[in-house]
Amino acid sequence: MLSKIPLKGVPLSDISHKWAPGEPNNLNDDENCVYLTPNGAIGDINCWIPKPYVCYKKNDENQVLNECGTTDNAYSMDEISGSCYKFHGTPRTYSRAFMTCAAEGGYLSIINSEAEANYIRKLFARNPASSMIGPFYKDVAYLGFNDWSEHGDWLTIHDETLEKAGYAKWSTGEPNNKTNEFCGGVYRSGLLLDLHCDSVHAFICEKSPGSLLWD
Repeated sequence: MLSKIPLKGVPLSDISHKWAPGEPNNLNDDENCVYLTPNGAIGDINCWIPKPYVCYKKNDENQVLNECGTTDNAYSMDEISGSCYKFHGTPRTYSRAFMTCAAEGGYLSIINSEAEANYIRKLFARNPASSMIGPFYKDVAYLGFNDWSEHGDWLTIHDETLEKAGYAKWSTGEPNNKTNEFCGGVYRSGLLLDLHCDSVHAFICEKSPGSLLWD
């Protein structure tokens, strides 16, 4: 979908296009975005209706990738784990955080060792609470584990128990399922806790250096 005036500010009247029969009709006086039909015609639609979408990005042969295999310099390499990490200080729900990491070629971070937990602590240190804006708890971040079964069976998003993944150090009294808390997070201390999946928090993405590369 796109607005009736594309992002570059060029009116549709200046762009080659074909409206579908009966379009635009501005149904309910509330259709300010445009969608593409299977036959290539366009129609107007309410901007809040979820639809599949296509992204466009110009190919730049001179683009230089960093050691994490991306142009996003917010990712940093941990030489010990061999993975790259990005701390997102803009809070998201668990599902939105999951989707954000996937869109960047990664996943919500999984701690596999004490050494990796130390790196997570360093990420927190680089992102003090004072650097984050908004009314949310700034001393925790979502990680890639959860209890979707709601039976206390905490698994990583790669379907491993925390013990098998290599790190299961919970903070004192955690997990406590205080308010239907079935998503996993980490304190600045590196200790784990459970969080309500619909609450918004910072989150940490992890990716391998080659996840966005192809032959």
